[in-house]
Amino acid sequence: MINCTPRYLTPRYLNERQSDLRGVKEGWHAMDEHNNLLFGPFSNKESCLRRINRSVNWSMSFELRRPLSGSTFSTCDPR
Repeated sequence: MINCTPRYLTPRYLNERQSDLRGVKEGWHAMDEHNNLLFGPFSNKESCLRRINRSVNWSMSFELRRPLSGSTFSTCDPR
């Protein structure tokens, strides 16, 4: 079954300890509702928010361009 639940992305700062535990660089990262890292690191929160906004705008415009029927491709996560 295909899960079409939208992803809610939020900026989160990972300090040195948190970044070491995850094996990533310290800084601002875009994270989803399950605390999965999607983008980053960014040097500041504003840059992270701009990237999240671009991602949301792209996915919304992609959904508008997607064929309504007969499509075998889905932008939703299969789970």
